[in-house]
Amino acid sequence: MKMSFQMPNQRQEQQRNKILEDLQKKQQLLKQQSISGQSSSAPQMTPNTTSLTPTTGATTATDTASTSSTSSGSMTSTQRAALNHANNNSFGFFIPQDSSFGNLILPVLPRF
Repeated sequence: MKMSFQMPNQRQEQQRNKILEDLQKKQQLLKQQSISGQSSSAPQMTPNTTSLTPTTGATTATDTASTSSTSSGSMTSTQRAALNHANNNSFGFFIPQDSSFGNLILPVLPRF
């Protein structure tokens, strides 16, 4: 009988643990900020790019953000700022789109 599930190797385990630790830290930070200031604006967090660096020759979020922001000439400055903020603070990246439903950016998330 052959098992179809393969055990993750040590590098994958370490990477998964790093990501989980980062998520727990961010969650605690969000809880602290929500308790300390209910009326404050959205928390300013910078993602840990060391654990999220692509290992293949794929393009990064900043590469795609610069190409997508240049192709979106009809966006206002606030929409462009929102797109840049989303691209800089996300695991994936976002592309601009025209939508009659108000969805100005479309998320593109990587598969792991």
